[in-house]
Amino acid sequence: MWTADARVVERATKLSGLCPEDWATLASSRRVTCAWSPAVGALWRKVVSSSGVLDESIAGAQLDDLEQGVAFWFERLVSSENEQELWRETTFLGLSHAAAGFPNAVLLAFLNRLGGLVTINAAKALAIEQAVAVGAAFTRIAGVAIALTAHAHHLGVDSAVAQLGVGPHLMARLRGELVPKLIANGQGSIALMSWNDSLASGVGELDGWHQELVDRLDRLHRAKSTEHGPELGLALQELADGLVEQAAVEERLYAAHGVPELEQHQQLHRQLLTRVMVFVEQWRTTQVAEQLEPFARTFRGWFSEHLRGADRTAGLFLRAQGVR
Repeated sequence: MWTADARVVERATKLSGLCPEDWATLASSRRVTCAWSPAVGALWRKVVSSSGVLDESIAGAQLDDLEQGVAFWFERLVSSENEQELWRETTFLGLSHAAAGFPNAVLLAFLNRLGGLVTINAAKALAIEQAVAVGAAFTRIAGVAIALTAHAHHLGVDSAVAQLGVGPHLMARLRGELVPKLIANGQGSIALMSWNDSLASGVGELDGWHQELVDRLDRLHRAKSTEHGPELGLALQELADGLVEQAAVEERLYAAHGVPELEQHQQLHRQLLTRVMVFVEQWRTTQVAEQLEPFARTFRGWFSEHLRGADRTAGLFLRAQGVR
């Protein structure tokens, strides 16, 4: 299992001037900054598309998965809940770009432009003093992230193949086979999704169920690393059962208090429940462990969007009615 290189983190921390107060600064505004993650993903795709490195070997689904991974990496950074987990996921970010065949310069160009995006958005959304503090804290933390992704990319591809003295064709083959194995070996050590107050609606019954679903999703993600069919199947079924219960509780609560657009909520729930149940049936037939990670990441993307969109709006309505 790989971890972030402690020496790289230490050196980069000293060079960037990162201090403990920076984590608290970011955490104080995460209900605002986490909402920028779609724009962060879009910026990554724009940088990649303009870099000239895309070719027919990189599928659209692979780009979508990388874009979502970048967006959630940003959420974890600005939430700043677990420093060591963030650095592990930052290492994963570098390895995943190496596996896709992107040169290190593409990821570094994105990270450098990301600082500008954060500064601009902070200036629009936050009071001036807080915006300056958030921008400065992000810049220092991003300095460590840049060092880690560059190190991970080099470790995953460049140094390994250079020592072997291989040509470009064999290098591409090694990238396609070796680096994904490195990623798979360590993926289970990183939480796929972590609960924080940027996901909260402020209504205790809703947030309790939502947090439970986040926990069940992470158990499925971690169970994948065991590659034991019964354990994977149990974690998948627990997630499906939890989703059914959560949707029922949510819809009863919304109906009881007259939350607007209840039918749209019900349609969204039915769409996700259908997709999950179809996948559960496919799993029972095939039990291919490699199918679980894309499914879990797709679920994570939908669930995060739903929590920060429709459910947060419903939470505001419920709290106005005195529901806590």
